[in-house]
Amino acid sequence: MDRLITKGAEGVVLSWSVGLWKKSVVKALLGPWRLGVVPTRGCVGVLSWGYKRGHFLASKLAGWTGLPLIYVEEGFIRSTTAVEAPCSIVLDSRCPHYDCTQRSELDDLIERDLTKEEAGRARRLVQLWRETGVSKYNEMPTGGEWGLPEGRYCVIVEQVEGDASLTTNGVGAECFERMLRVATARWPGLRIVVKRHPLSLKSREWGVDGDCPTRCVGTDLGANLSGVVEVGGEVRISTLLSSGRCEACLCATSQVGFEALMHGVPVYCFAPSFYSHRGLTHDEVPAPVVRAAASLEQLVYACLIAYGRYWHPEKGCRVEVEEFVAYQGEKLKQQRDAQERAQPT
Repeated sequence: MDRLITKGAEGVVLSWSVGLWKKSVVKALLGPWRLGVVPTRGCVGVLSWGYKRGHFLASKLAGWTGLPLIYVEEGFIRSTTAVEAPCSIVLDSRCPHYDCTQRSELDDLIERDLTKEEAGRARRLVQLWRETGVSKYNEMPTGGEWGLPEGRYCVIVEQVEGDASLTTNGVGAECFERMLRVATARWPGLRIVVKRHPLSLKSREWGVDGDCPTRCVGTDLGANLSGVVEVGGEVRISTLLSSGRCEACLCATSQVGFEALMHGVPVYCFAPSFYSHRGLTHDEVPAPVVRAAASLEQLVYACLIAYGRYWHPEKGCRVEVEEFVAYQGEKLKQQRDAQERAQPT
């Protein structure tokens, strides 16, 4: 289902971003559109990679040509590793989907009524997601997974400092500090697991909460927080969410909250996100814009089926989300099998 594109609406989308021109997958997933530099009669819009640095230039180009801005972002199933080029994208002609100060096209898609067939497809996709263990990033830890916390626990999700979904929605470090306080007060008998972001581990960037859990443990506020543990790349987020022992997932704007919903884990949102304020999450802050309630099937169908576009690296072509999920799941299985064979007997 292609939005923004009517049947046979081929054309050119302008971009003066060197980074976008270098992303071959983005160019391949633009559908009947193709990237261009010079405004011509066939131009349909100006491409902007979210609100990143090139957005200012894209906005100027859109104003000069009178063409609408079209926002491109990484898809919800990005790639195998966190440092390789994305294999999926999303497009929106209003704003990036993470900008909750206004309504995106994704909002309309989520609130659209589904047919019986569409709802069934969404349910099957959720089941496939669980069975394959996929996530936004799909890399197995070196040496296999280890260190899964014992007993029941709740998860606090770290995000990388400067993430556009945080800055756009005015989310700062105090949000993550509040998560920790709420978690220790609301679930006093549970272990609190702070899940580090894959990019902060890869690039050694600190997340927004920085050393917040460690600092809180050493202050009067967190004097009794001995049950707080940090988990890095040794355990994948899908493993934490699917263990059957995760009581809650606390997040700001992270996609992990969406994934937790698919795993049946209660989600507590401390900032607005594309999946919050729809009757599916426990929202700790008010909604910045009016939203209608939606089912999990509506959310999944909109985000993964109607909104996302996927590129199969081995086939070299665009595929449906189910095939892409199966591909990433198979890559995970191959990594696990290779690690098991490498272990000494």
